[in-house]
Amino acid sequence: MKINGFDKVQKELDKLQKNAERLNGTNEIPFDELFTASFMTKYTKFGTINNFFDATPFDSSNLDEIDESELDVFVQQNTTFPNWQEMLGEASEIWTKNQLFS
Repeated sequence: MKINGFDKVQKELDKLQKNAERLNGTNEIPFDELFTASFMTKYTKFGTINNFFDATPFDSSNLDEIDESELDVFVQQNTTFPNWQEMLGEASEIWTKNQLFS
């Protein structure tokens, strides 16, 4: 005799495990998927990540060349975050949760 509630929980756990396995390792996430419109409108003065970078005084075609301390100032002035790493971390955490529980 099976208990329906347990079966439902087991299916959800199986789904969570499959999603976690899919995320295992290194993932390359496009910025527009990581910084969704809902994220940007909730935490920044911009509707999209493209609008965010268009408003910066930096050449955003190569993020590795942007002085992060200068980017931190822009982030402080235009978002709810104190710096770029905090903004990136929050977006990554939200993306991961969405992937696990989707």
